[in-house]
Amino acid sequence: MGVGTSSIVGVALVGLLTLTGCNPPSENGSDTPVDGSPSTSSAPDEGASDELVESALYPGAWATPIEQALTPDQDRFEAVSESSALAVEQCMIERGFTRFVAKREARPIQRYYGVIDPDVARVWGYTAPSTAGEETDDPNAAPPMENAPLAEEDIALAGTDESRTEEVTLPDGTVVARYDPEACWNIGRLQVQPHLFEMVALQMQLENMLNNASMTVENSAEFREAYDEWAACVVDKGETNPPFPDGLYGTVSSSSGEVSAEEISEAVAHAECKGETGFLREWSQLRVEAEQELIAQTPGPLAEYVALAEETYSGGS
Repeated sequence: MGVGTSSIVGVALVGLLTLTGCNPPSENGSDTPVDGSPSTSSAPDEGASDELVESALYPGAWATPIEQALTPDQDRFEAVSESSALAVEQCMIERGFTRFVAKREARPIQRYYGVIDPDVARVWGYTAPSTAGEETDDPNAAPPMENAPLAEEDIALAGTDESRTEEVTLPDGTVVARYDPEACWNIGRLQVQPHLFEMVALQMQLENMLNNASMTVENSAEFREAYDEWAACVVDKGETNPPFPDGLYGTVSSSSGEVSAEEISEAVAHAECKGETGFLREWSQLRVEAEQELIAQTPGPLAEYVALAEETYSGGS
C-alpha cells in the first residue's frame, strides 16, 4: 500500500489505501496466494445465498459471502486503480510536482486457511510468494530520521496530522481513520471512487463479522472433528502432530531468511492433508454457514457494500 515516492501515506491513512481493503492473515499464519483467477463478477448478488460457490481465491474451498464481496473483478479493479492513480498524479502536477508517480494498487488478497497448495509449499513453505522477502531490505540503508520534517510533496499528497480533519467512523461512533480532504491522494481517489470512505467503514464492519464467524467455527465440534482427522493425516506423513488450533499455520519456522527443508516438508504435508481429508471443504463450508447466520441477523453492511462496489467497478457515480 502507499503511493509513489511518499512514505507518509502509509502512516497517515492506514486502512484506507486499497480500493476495497484487504483482510489480515488468519490467526498468526500466512496462506497460499491467490491463483490469479479473476472473479467472474465485481460483486456477488445482494445478500447471502444458500448455494455453495467454488472459491476463486482458494482452489478446493467454498467461497464465503464476505470473501466474495471483498474480492473485486481483476480487470475492473485494475481499471479503477489506474484511473485513481492518474487523478492523483494530475492533482500533484497542478501543485507543481510534475515528476510524481502514483503507485497502482494491487487487488486485495484475503488469507484464511494457511498453505493449501502442495506445489506452493514445496517452494515457499508457509510463506506466500507475495510476502516473501518483504523484510529483507538493504541492510546498509540509513535508518529513518526521527521527527524528520515532512517534505512538501508528502504534505501535498497526504496532508499533515493537523490537516486530517475528516473522520471515517463506524455506526457506534468508533473512528477508524482520519484524512485530509484537500490532499491530492484523497482528491484524486474520490474523483474516481466517490464512495471510498463509506466502503472503508463498511469493510471494517464486514471484517468484524468475518472474524466473529471464524471464531464460531473454530469453537465448534464439527471443526474440531475435521481438524483431528487432518492432524492424524499429517502425523501419518511423518510430521509433528499439529497442536489445536495454531498448528494450522505451521509449527516449524525458518529464522535465516531462507525456507528450511523442515518447514517445506511440514507445509507440504499440511497442504496435502487439507485436500486428502476434505478438511478444506469442511472448514470453508462451516465458515459459509457461520457468515450466513450473521448476515441474516445484520444484512445491512453486506448489502450496502455490494451495492457501492458494483457502482464503483461498473463506472457509476
